[in-house]
Amino acid sequence: MPKFRLRIRGRLYAGFMALVAVGLVMAVVAVWNLWAVQDQVARQSALSDSTARVLEISTHLQAIQRANLRYIYDANEPAMKEAQEREAAATELLRVGAKGTLSEERRVLYNGLIDDIAKMRRLRDNLGDAVNEARTGKATLL
Repeated sequence: MPKFRLRIRGRLYAGFMALVAVGLVMAVVAVWNLWAVQDQVARQSALSDSTARVLEISTHLQAIQRANLRYIYDANEPAMKEAQEREAAATELLRVGAKGTLSEERRVLYNGLIDDIAKMRRLRDNLGDAVNEARTGKATLL
């Protein structure tokens, strides 16, 4: 059996090739992990945007409720206008949320809230008509 011996030059090339191979494997693993992290960051960013949008919608809905109560008790016309502006802003945010979500459940939820806001708008318009009738009746009575 002949022995196969590498000379110094062959040993050096083999050693450096092993180092280059290990370096390439490490680079591939690093790039793969970087892509995974990038996907996670993108998902977290989308979640953060969605959370901020929900908080803003909540703020608008609370302001609508306060404006409606002010209108009920004081017949405050600027409150009616504020409620209309807030409804438009909340509806737009809900539409953006419905278009941007990947979850069908959330899309249904967003669209349901849009319908609820439209229903609330109709009820407030009826309230406005009733308040105007009450004003007219009160003026006639006095």
